Amino acid sequence: MGTEIAASATGEEPSLRELIDQHSAAVQGGKRATARRQAIINYKPKGDGEANLKLTYLAAYLIATKGTLSAKEMSSLLADRPVRSTS
Repeated sequence: MGTEIAASATGEEPSLRELIDQHSAAVQGGKRATARRQAIINYKPKGDGEANLKLTYLAAYLIATKGTLSAKEMSSLLADRPVRSTS
């Protein structure tokens, strides 16, 4: 049906960059990109760099499409962010 998420060339889970590329291609190609967007939202970043890339990409996508996140999607994104002490 076209909603499958392609695995990386190594057979492991796809990287965040691969998920972003798949989502971008689906959006540009006029395909349904819902599953690919959800894969990005569910992706667990492997550090601050990936966490920032994930949030930046999703923010740009939502601004461009005038989209929104569900409460569940927002909770998932907030769970990715490390809690930082202000003291």
